[in-house]
Amino acid sequence: MCVPILNIILLFVWSFGSSANLNKKNFARASLILGAIGLILSIVFGAALSSIIGELLGGMGGYY
Repeated sequence: MCVPILNIILLFVWSFGSSANLNKKNFARASLILGAIGLILSIVFGAALSSIIGELLGGMGGYY
């Protein structure tokens, strides 16, 4: 799971393939779900944090 692109491909193959072990299939599905939740949360909180920082810097007179 440490190889950057291969891990995502293998998670999809294991979670939707029919030849994978049931434990491996459940692990792959859980990893994909947790990864999707983490991605969504990082986008939401990253956008909120950047807008808050932008408002704070804008109130101080802008960027110089």
